[in-house]
Amino acid sequence: MAQIRVGFIGLSASGWAAIALFPSFQVPSVRSSFVITALCTSSAPSASTAAALYKEQVGSPIKAYHGPDGISQLVRDPEVDLVVVSVKAPSHKEPVLAAIEAGKDVFVEWPAGATLEETMEIEKQAKAKGVRVIVGLQGRHSATTKVVRLMLSLRMSPPSTRGLKIKDTIESGKLGKVLSSTVVRNLTSISQVVDSANLQIGSMSRDNLYWGPQIGEGSTYIYQPRSGATFSEIILGHQLDTFIHVLGNFASVSATSTIIYPSAAVVDSKSTPPPTVRVTAPDHVALTGVLTSGALVSMIYRAGYEPTPGRTTFLWEIDCEKGSIRVEAPPPTGPRSHLMNIYDMPVFVCGEKVEFDGAGLLGNLAASWLGYLKQKRGEGQGGYVTIEEAVKNRQLLDAIEESAREGKTVNL
Repeated sequence: MAQIRVGFIGLSASGWAAIALFPSFQVPSVRSSFVITALCTSSAPSASTAAALYKEQVGSPIKAYHGPDGISQLVRDPEVDLVVVSVKAPSHKEPVLAAIEAGKDVFVEWPAGATLEETMEIEKQAKAKGVRVIVGLQGRHSATTKVVRLMLSLRMSPPSTRGLKIKDTIESGKLGKVLSSTVVRNLTSISQVVDSANLQIGSMSRDNLYWGPQIGEGSTYIYQPRSGATFSEIILGHQLDTFIHVLGNFASVSATSTIIYPSAAVVDSKSTPPPTVRVTAPDHVALTGVLTSGALVSMIYRAGYEPTPGRTTFLWEIDCEKGSIRVEAPPPTGPRSHLMNIYDMPVFVCGEKVEFDGAGLLGNLAASWLGYLKQKRGEGQGGYVTIEEAVKNRQLLDAIEESAREGKTVNL
């Protein structure tokens, strides 16, 4: 099979596409089957700079497009098979639909659409055109997730788990029925439980400069509801996909949310004093629910906390009839070190640490590309998050928001 030719919308010299998505295509197992042939940025200078930069790493020419016309040209380029969309969440819809209309398979970061309605529109158009949509939810591919699934299926003595999956462990039933799960998230922390699922504390560290009392000048849109980039949509959305992948779907949910930091200072502004922006989307979310399996779930997600010594940043506990599993972030080593979709976290079964090999963020992303490749070759289904799964995740998020807004339990 010939190499799959990739066109990037949103790949410049810096940003998420530059530090994560592009490097994942240079992973040896991926590079042999994919090649970057085109990119599009907002301006001609940035496109030319990026094309020259990445040409050196790819080893072949890269076409440089820019602006709205550039998007149209890139998706219709006969030398582009797969379109990768990595722009700000509020702007996902148009380039994704343009790629679908051109009959191209497309990758888009989570959330696919800024709202449930946009995500459903993408799903509808993709189905009509018969194209694949890959959604960037990397957490389910992490080594930590695979180990958790595996351990749920094994006995209490943690064996070597190299290459094994956490979810598989759960499904084997060797730990017994999942009773509860707890997730704690401080935008530095998360915790979950299986027989019962309870989120105690989860925190987003203040030094991320997202969803707290400080914000970068280019990110102020994340405080606006229905932007596709609120604290709930990004952080809770990523975690819920991993949670459901391991433990199954929610049957009902009840949530409470609030805004602890009603304004945020723009830290990189040249103004003195720096301007502030009004926060209109919750930065703290607590939820309880029941899974279709009957397990109880509780979660708390918090943003804006300082990464002080001793503060839990991520804790996920899964309690089963015959034992328990705990995933807990080590002390923060960087702004994103508590995000399970980016970093591999320690796993403990009945208090004993499980040793396993992890591939980190690039390995998680590479797994999606290889899963897509496998499907293209007709070697089976699965291996990446589909647009249909993204719609279900958005429906769950909307149910959580509805519950918090109206003060009622929402059945799913």
